[in-house]
Amino acid sequence: MKKNLSANESNRLRQALGISQQQLADYLSLSRVQLTQAETGRRTMPAKTFAKLGVLSTVAATVDPTAETADTKKILDEAIKKPGKKAKQCEAQAISARVRLKEMKERYSQCSLLVQVCTVLLGRLPSGTAAKKDRLCLEIMKAGALKKMRTCNPVEQAVLQLQADGFTRQAQQLRAMIQ
Repeated sequence: MKKNLSANESNRLRQALGISQQQLADYLSLSRVQLTQAETGRRTMPAKTFAKLGVLSTVAATVDPTAETADTKKILDEAIKKPGKKAKQCEAQAISARVRLKEMKERYSQCSLLVQVCTVLLGRLPSGTAAKKDRLCLEIMKAGALKKMRTCNPVEQAVLQLQADGFTRQAQQLRAMIQ
């Protein structure tokens, strides 16, 4: 989605932050000429540029207009770092979710195999009192495996996959916002 930027908005932000047009253009990953064209309505800007402007607006609202330029730069730098830090946290959560998902799939597969083996062995055991202990042991193993399978079933795996994908998407959006 492309949007227009008014010169008034741009000037207000620059004055509130105590930065030059070139510094604003650099932050937005635009040339000064492109920023001027956007301000005069001859150029539209991508939505991610407006996301960056949103960060600046938030910063501008917290900046004391009488503050030193160095203080403004420090606040601006912090505003830029926050999405980067949050993106790293989201990436770490996505990795953690993917590791848990892999472990869950392995556990489910192992339990499924154990249930199959127990079922086959139970079918081959002779009837009678001699195999009673073996039958009981196999039934307990099968029940335990079925119980574990409930905690790592495909539905739980799908939920964990969605969480991992969500964290990845959120990290990508935050990265795009700061680039």
